[in-house]
Amino acid sequence: MEMQQLGMQQSTYQRIAVRPDPNVVATTG
Repeated sequence: MEMQQLGMQQSTYQRIAVRPDPNVVATTG
């Protein structure tokens, strides 16, 4: 279960890195 969850998180991070959300950019910047 944990392994699968980590995989899901990694895919999510990759999506954010490729296509960052305006909210995330605003919060980070």
